[in-house]
Amino acid sequence: MRNSDFSDIPEYRAATGFPIAVILLSIFGITGYLVAGGVLTESSHPQARVYVPLAAAAVPEKQ
Repeated sequence: MRNSDFSDIPEYRAATGFPIAVILLSIFGITGYLVAGGVLTESSHPQARVYVPLAAAAVPEKQ
């Protein structure tokens, strides 16, 4: 059963509120997640150490 206002023409005025709300909620959600994760893991970490393999350190460089 069709509605009396139904027509087969494309809509000219589409509602943009829902897609914009979804995008903004996603942005705020991701931002909140990153900020909360940064605050929770803000403890100081020890410095990284890099060890050179012994085989590479023993080979003389060609000049």
